[in-house]
Amino acid sequence: MKTYEYKGTIYHYPKIGEDIYVPSSFYLSHGADDFCGGLCEITNIIERPECPNDYNRLFVTFKGVRGEMNWLYLMEGQEKWAEDYGDKRGHPCPDYTPEFNRWD
Repeated sequence: MKTYEYKGTIYHYPKIGEDIYVPSSFYLSHGADDFCGGLCEITNIIERPECPNDYNRLFVTFKGVRGEMNWLYLMEGQEKWAEDYGDKRGHPCPDYTPEFNRWD
């Protein structure tokens, strides 16, 4: 099994198709991007070996989730999010209310 080490802690390396927990994200200025957390499927793995900060060298993307997320941040939260979300699947939950979709 491939691993990823950071500051003495060894994490498993992500696998495409693997389900892990992704936290909820709610935005004041772009509610259309709101996301209700839960289990999500990894679709891509992005390595950035040129990054001088070891914490920011490994990212993943997910089916149905915009953008990419830091692997170590996600690994640190898995136990808590497992308690919070159980077997719920993560999914977009957009809020199209005008006051939550303004950039001014």
